[in-house]
Amino acid sequence: MTLEFISLVEELCKVEELPIRHIPGFGKYSGIMPEICIAHPAKFNVDLVEYLILEYSKPGDILLDPFAGTGIMGVIAALYGRNAYQVEIEFLYFSWMEKARENLERALPVGERGWIRNILGDSRRLSELIPEPVDCIITSPPYGDTYLGGGDPEKRRLRLLRANHNPKDFLGGRARNAILRHYGSIGRLPFSSSRGESYLSAMKKVYGEFNKVLKCGGYAIVVVKPFIRNFKVVDLPYHTYMLMTSCGFRLAKLMKHSGIGRSFWRILYYRKNPSVPEIRHEYVLVMKKDQGV
Repeated sequence: MTLEFISLVEELCKVEELPIRHIPGFGKYSGIMPEICIAHPAKFNVDLVEYLILEYSKPGDILLDPFAGTGIMGVIAALYGRNAYQVEIEFLYFSWMEKARENLERALPVGERGWIRNILGDSRRLSELIPEPVDCIITSPPYGDTYLGGGDPEKRRLRLLRANHNPKDFLGGRARNAILRHYGSIGRLPFSSSRGESYLSAMKKVYGEFNKVLKCGGYAIVVVKPFIRNFKVVDLPYHTYMLMTSCGFRLAKLMKHSGIGRSFWRILYYRKNPSVPEIRHEYVLVMKKDQGV
């Protein structure tokens, strides 16, 4: 039986398990989100986003997602009377975010929602992009490239047919995340490097920028999960904790949930590699800014 991977962050404080279920697509927000957004490789769990917004902000607050992707955080925030800045480095995803914002603005008058400001830019320069302090940051950072096997779509289709599966259940559907090539220039960097910029050094810059734009006493909430590279699990939640504490943040609360879904290819990967611990949880690091640095 495959063992479950447990992040080292669980040794730092008590962890609360959230009853968050796997939500395919955008759930009850699908009417606002453009249909094309379903193709995004790293979608936020909408129930989790909703919970975090309601738990850690109040109406009228300004929220920030520095790795906005589809822009779902801003949509949910605005529907609950919060305001949101969203930063995205990839123009394609930025265009999807803008469509979502336009859909929301057509659906509800100003008095019944908050505002959304989408920004095309690099979160390593957040303090230059965000014109005012924010009350709360809620985001999920890009990960390093992770490959779980899948390969060419046509070959995958044939393998599924041979295994008596319907390809429509997997290709473009539940197996959409079989190949997690996480977006953005940071996600394409080597995870660590003694020469030149790495994922870790770039994310330290980003978390330093979090500290600049977040109000004192505010929360920077990072949703992050481990990933697999070279048949080993990379403890990204613990690396994230270490980077954020080095930038002046304190771990105020630690949560995790198992609503991350399991694609056909992920199941197959663990069957073929039973010695690799299975990633069953996504972690939520609630980091507090007690003072500036």
